[in-house]
Amino acid sequence: MRKAITLGAIRTPTLLLLVLIMPFSCEQEKRDFYRDTMQAHDVWRLPLIEPYQLITAYCCEGWNCGPGSSLDRDFGFAHSADSINIENGYILIHTEDSGSSWFALDLSTKKKFELEDRQALSAFTAENGFHLTLYATRMVFEK
Repeated sequence: MRKAITLGAIRTPTLLLLVLIMPFSCEQEKRDFYRDTMQAHDVWRLPLIEPYQLITAYCCEGWNCGPGSSLDRDFGFAHSADSINIENGYILIHTEDSGSSWFALDLSTKKKFELEDRQALSAFTAENGFHLTLYATRMVFEK
């Protein structure tokens, strides 16, 4: 004689499966910050270090963080960037905007350092124990 399968018997394994799968889906969402270059819908993204990113509407040119971004909120930085690097707890940026165009953003203290020129940024990085290296944002995105 066969026993009928009840809905309760089906629900329990389904709920158990969902509970087991959920941590993996949350982990996947975390990784998507770095992998999904179109996460912001109609713009291209260049993830730096979560939650900081640069965006552009003109594929590979005109990278900026924009007003209201995490970089703007935490550092008061809303410029475009033509070259970048992340090293020793700093985001290093060169811009072609008017005014100061050499920046070091300290990730641990959320301080923004505006420097006069490349030589001043190089001295700043040397004082903090590393050599200045910047990469063109277009090349970082295409890599």
